Amino acid sequence: MTRFVSQLLTPERVILDGLDGRQLRGTLQALADPVICDMPPAFAENAIQTLVDRESLGSTATGNGVAIPHGKLDGLDDVRIAFGRSSQGIDFGAADGTPVSLFFLILAPLSAPTDHLQILARIARLVQQDSVRADLQTATDAGQVIQVIATAEQAFD
Repeated sequence: MTRFVSQLLTPERVILDGLDGRQLRGTLQALADPVICDMPPAFAENAIQTLVDRESLGSTATGNGVAIPHGKLDGLDDVRIAFGRSSQGIDFGAADGTPVSLFFLILAPLSAPTDHLQILARIARLVQQDSVRADLQTATDAGQVIQVIATAEQAFD
């Protein structure tokens, strides 16, 4: 079954401000908070550490101002994603040296490696398009962000 990013992303998991001025861990925390807010505190800390550990292996910044931090965790029942935007851009160690302004966070169950990779690939494909990145930069609310993603997904499915 094809999983759509636009179907997994909810308005509560869209952050259009609040990322600026943060360092790596703070950015990951802010992105993860709406995704793991229903989980116990120990799980939440484990999720953040999983994301930090993944970044220590190599930046998840893909270039062109985009990063896709991701991790797999025991205790999740489904893939959870969030979107965040920074107006100033955040140094995320991108190979092209560009500060990251668009973030897609993915947390997936350990038991669903295929779903994790499928969503990661779909997001990577979406953000390759200049028009999608531009529209995400100018979206004024969560509904518009989700619509931009849904429209782009329809175009390549």
